[in-house]
Amino acid sequence: MNSRSAACWYRAAAIARAGGDEDDHAQTLVPFDWRTREETEAVLALARAWRQPPAILRALDAVTRDLQHRRGAYREAIERFEEFLAVARRYGSIPGQAEALVQLSNLHGELGDFALARRLESQAREMVDRLGAGHRLHLVLGTAVASLQHDRDEDWMALADGAMRFAGGPAAHRSPIGLLVAAIAAYDFGRAGDAGRARRVLEALTALLARMEPTMYQQNLCTSVGAAVVWDRQERDLAPTYRRLALDLIAAGVGDPVFGCNALVVARMAALLGDGAEAAAYFRAARAAADAQGRRPLRAIVDYDEALALLRAGGGGRGAGTDAGRVKALLEAALAAFRLLGMGEMWAERAEGALGRLRAAPATEPPRPAAAAGLPPGCAAAGLTAREAEVLRHAAAGETNRQIAAALVISEKTVGHHLASVYAKLGVASRAAATAAALRRGLA
Repeated sequence: MNSRSAACWYRAAAIARAGGDEDDHAQTLVPFDWRTREETEAVLALARAWRQPPAILRALDAVTRDLQHRRGAYREAIERFEEFLAVARRYGSIPGQAEALVQLSNLHGELGDFALARRLESQAREMVDRLGAGHRLHLVLGTAVASLQHDRDEDWMALADGAMRFAGGPAAHRSPIGLLVAAIAAYDFGRAGDAGRARRVLEALTALLARMEPTMYQQNLCTSVGAAVVWDRQERDLAPTYRRLALDLIAAGVGDPVFGCNALVVARMAALLGDGAEAAAYFRAARAAADAQGRRPLRAIVDYDEALALLRAGGGGRGAGTDAGRVKALLEAALAAFRLLGMGEMWAERAEGALGRLRAAPATEPPRPAAAAGLPPGCAAAGLTAREAEVLRHAAAGETNRQIAAALVISEKTVGHHLASVYAKLGVASRAAATAAALRRGLA
């Protein structure tokens, strides 16, 4: 919308609000618009004063989106979504109930209440199934939640393909969810070990985000998801862009999104760029935000990521003094939280692997885990952990994921996660290519 069109819209909205009824006023409440905290409170007051169900639900929809997606006010958002759900049930609104249940599931998951989140998700699926096949909530439940919820171990390639299919459908073009679909697809391709497609989607996403204002709807979430791909895959050339995007979000007063944290984006990008002082400052800020918001999974991830940043910077060798002690303390705290909260195997195994590298490190050098485990020395040079090297050895011998899982006493999903990491570290995109690289480089 250009400036002239925007001016006409706001004049029309002012007329509808001044001279129309509740429904007229409610139609001017665009859920994706940026509102100040005071404006959000004013909309909530209207919702509680109005009598027409469609108007009340539309106003509450705007309020809950503001709190969840713009302000990072998770506990308050839960209270308002419960209010929204009660109104939707009272008036028999299936879309309203589905929306409230989906978002309540997300929010409770962010607080680490995974059992409650799963129960709410089950209720949400019953409601979403009653909506049309192309409704965006099918994507939110089937792809977004599965990809980003912290307690999941998923078939990442299937999720990536699902996101790409949705991106080509009409629902992705009827709302801002299209950009989020791209972010999720890049994330899933990265987790699946498809470096080429992860990079291509990430580049397209980054170019779009760089042209958007920080107050655009879901800019914060898409930035966090895109930055997670940059961090996991160490795409350092894109780190300056995501650092700036996150700093712009913070400066504009945009809160942390579900499944993300603005300060954590800055910390991760600063670490990739070698700015240890800025990284440390923003890891502290991310930790403080997680504590204030009650986001226990995020707090554990911040601890793990700071330890990983120190390890990558070479501060985790046993001869590194206080850094080694801090790395160990961070990893142990993260691992304890991952286990206590019941987060997916992926998180616990990451922390355990990093602790293994730390313990196996020589006194004056950074950790070299695979060599310490007595595996082929080329594995250490490739950056493979001991477990990744074992998985690669079995895969190169022609074993299936099920056979590897049985041999190593781990789940098939965990085998898939290890293979995805192996692909990324070897710069390949398939099992056959990984096997060829392993044989060529003496890794198996």
